[in-house]
Amino acid sequence: MADPTSATVILEVPQPAERHNAGGLSFGPDGLLYVSLGDGGSGGSTAQDTSNLLGSILRLDVSEPGRYSVPPGNP
Repeated sequence: MADPTSATVILEVPQPAERHNAGGLSFGPDGLLYVSLGDGGSGGSTAQDTSNLLGSILRLDVSEPGRYSVPPGNP
């Protein structure tokens, strides 16, 4: 069971609107954490903008407590 007092924020992505926010979390068979982010619902093309995390699926290595990293081979 997780201890709610032990939470550590490792990444925050502002959402410009109150819709299309997604937020799924899953561990893959590779042991990495996959995080889905909605497009923010602001009507633009944020998912097409590679400089913006909105509309993305992030693949993160969270094997070190309190830290995350981008695994080698990420596009």
